[in-house]
Amino acid sequence: MHHLTHATERAALALALILLLTSARISAQESPFASPLPESPGPLAADVLPPAEEARRMVAMMGGAVAVRAAAAEAAASTSAADWAWSMRLTALLLALDGGDREALRIRGDAARALATQAATPDRREAYLAEVRTTERSLQAPGPADGSVAAASAAEAAGGRHAAHAGPLSLPAADPWNIASNYASFALADASWTIDEDFPGTKLVFDGRYALRRGRGDPPSRDCDCQPRPTPQKMVGTVGAHLQWGEGEADIEYARLSLAALSYQWDYGPRSGRLRPYRDTLEWGVLQGGKDDPLGVDSYVELTLLRLARSWYYQSEGSPWLFTLGADLSGGYAWADSIDDTYQDVSNPVVGSSIRFGVSRSGWGQVYAEQRVNNGFTLSSPARGGAVSREARFRFGYLHRLHRCLTLDLFVEKRSFNFSDPDLPDLYTKSKRTGAALGCAF
Repeated sequence: MHHLTHATERAALALALILLLTSARISAQESPFASPLPESPGPLAADVLPPAEEARRMVAMMGGAVAVRAAAAEAAASTSAADWAWSMRLTALLLALDGGDREALRIRGDAARALATQAATPDRREAYLAEVRTTERSLQAPGPADGSVAAASAAEAAGGRHAAHAGPLSLPAADPWNIASNYASFALADASWTIDEDFPGTKLVFDGRYALRRGRGDPPSRDCDCQPRPTPQKMVGTVGAHLQWGEGEADIEYARLSLAALSYQWDYGPRSGRLRPYRDTLEWGVLQGGKDDPLGVDSYVELTLLRLARSWYYQSEGSPWLFTLGADLSGGYAWADSIDDTYQDVSNPVVGSSIRFGVSRSGWGQVYAEQRVNNGFTLSSPARGGAVSREARFRFGYLHRLHRCLTLDLFVEKRSFNFSDPDLPDLYTKSKRTGAALGCAF
């Protein structure tokens, strides 16, 4: 218990440091939709021009709407976050003059989508994606009402007031399928169903992911006047860790470390109505390894050549309910050793698949279910040459965003491992964990 207490104190200290740094980073940044001009203080505030008149004079001073539109388009096509923000300012002026300016709407949507890929926090990212949805709704609306929604929010931005976006719900901050987001979490869990009486009991669990380098991928070509594929966010060297300590133990009894060489993520602006994709991910060269004493796995190494994932989003117009669905597919090769000497150096090609389903309601949080199965192919024997479930995990939980980056996750999870050999009976082990995790995405 003494060792677990020290481990818990270290975990709480690390999480507090993450939250402090994240809060400082948030407070140091301006609002995504702040005014391009400072507001006049005190009694002079009554003499400030109305937003539309101010926009008209500024656009005229800059050479007219055509010149401002060209400058906004050039800034949106840049690779600089400062240029994307400048494009947002310029399009705010244009839309304050003409809410039906379709080119300004398209440019603004591109700039907001680009800013979302490098947002410092989930809240800022969702604010940019909400702006994308606003511009898309305005572009889809027929007739003279074109752009009225986007014009209202743009006028708010141009006039120095923060726009309140009423769009689809924010996705959870600690979304494990959002590989572009760094996160860290600590959990206390109760474990059972293990292979030995030494392993059940209270556990301290750490889970985290961090990208060593970030940037933007190549912008997609645009051959039509249609919904463009967004420019992806690019991550090089994404490190992941999942560690578990037992009660009264300083040694790690379950560890999984990973390194993804190259990753891409495309974030779309979700819209209400039918089921639509809102995120695509691609990972190349994922190497992971570790051990799992509660399942009797002495060592495990897996090299994933490629992993593809897509997530979908559905929300009816005006409904507080949100439905998400995700699926991924991966392929590679795995090596495993059991603590049972009979099952040593078991290796085979593997094909993995995952599916995740979530239901959220505004202010209530999200209920989710996720299952991952890694199928190994025993090619060494014609009689046993089919697929064998090598590794499997099922998790059911409730996720709730508390404040800014902070989330609470209440979960129950079962994982299993299967050693298979043509000349031996299958060795199947399983374990269950029930617990609560406190995490932060940053």
